[in-house]
Amino acid sequence: MVGGDEQTLPGLTDGIAVRVTVRSKDKGGRLVSWPGLVTQIAPDSEEWSAVVPALHAKRLNAHDGEAQPERWAANSAVFRIETLGDLLEGPGRYATASGAAPVPPSPATTR
Repeated sequence: MVGGDEQTLPGLTDGIAVRVTVRSKDKGGRLVSWPGLVTQIAPDSEEWSAVVPALHAKRLNAHDGEAQPERWAANSAVFRIETLGDLLEGPGRYATASGAAPVPPSPATTR
């Protein structure tokens, strides 16, 4: 979920294609990457009724407790990402580039 009191993810909208990269918990290295399609889940849909209770149950320390799903419905957006195809990267098939964003130009200097 994004928006409202939740994190912001500029550019995340319904219907866009994305690349999902899953990292390992221990060292943060890439495990797999795949193409996906973002779909917003409508608050009055059957999918919302199936997904949001599970998200709510896993979310710790909500400032509004049991009212959290209602806040999400009113002020946030819940998205799902549907897999669009085969893995782009995975064991034995990793890109040679690091995947890190280039450092933006800056007047900052170091000693």
